[in-house]
Amino acid sequence: MLFRSNGRSRRHAVALAATAISLAGAQGAVAAPPSGTIEGLPTSGQLAPDTPTPVTVNAVSDVGVGKVALYAEDRLVGESATPPYTFQWQPLAREIFNTTLTAIITDVQGFSTTVFRRVSVHRFEPTHLRARTVQIRRTRRAPFRVRTSGSLGRPAVLTPAEACNGSVFITYTWKGGRALTNAPITTACRFRSETTFLPKRGRVQVSVAFQGNATISYTAKTHRARIR
Repeated sequence: MLFRSNGRSRRHAVALAATAISLAGAQGAVAAPPSGTIEGLPTSGQLAPDTPTPVTVNAVSDVGVGKVALYAEDRLVGESATPPYTFQWQPLAREIFNTTLTAIITDVQGFSTTVFRRVSVHRFEPTHLRARTVQIRRTRRAPFRVRTSGSLGRPAVLTPAEACNGSVFITYTWKGGRALTNAPITTACRFRSETTFLPKRGRVQVSVAFQGNATISYTAKTHRARIR
């Protein structure tokens, strides 16, 4: 027995076949993994850690980005599911000098890509260096004894154990002479030194220089003291 098919039936069959081919192709297609870069960091020199640095992850995906997470070494800086993927990175003491930032980009299908960026981080600047010199022994004849004391300002992100160590060098300069001494930084970020020298009466210039440590950089201040 013969069956006749009209033009409409043939068009319907062709449409069904095309749909089946399209679905098969879609099921067999594999989306490319997500990709991206880490931006917002200096390309040369060192990053100043004294304030948070905005770090942006430029994330791209054929099927859509689901989430981006940023790590400094093994510490999670932040994660976001919506663009722009910008995170405020405040370096810690253990991240000074060389640190690797890692961004994990995950697409909506659950596939992920990891990108890296190496960055050099400078030491912190102290928030202040304060010093004051007073004359202890008020005599009309030399030698004169003076005390210089003060404090080093600790950045808030550093603990006392991380910041409050090292020493200051103190230089007393007067017309025709100079005297040197040093003092350790205590765990309270303070210092104190007493010394005896033989200047003429009058003003003495006092230079206090913190030599720096593993987390805080060198800094120096100068003031004047009066010897009577």
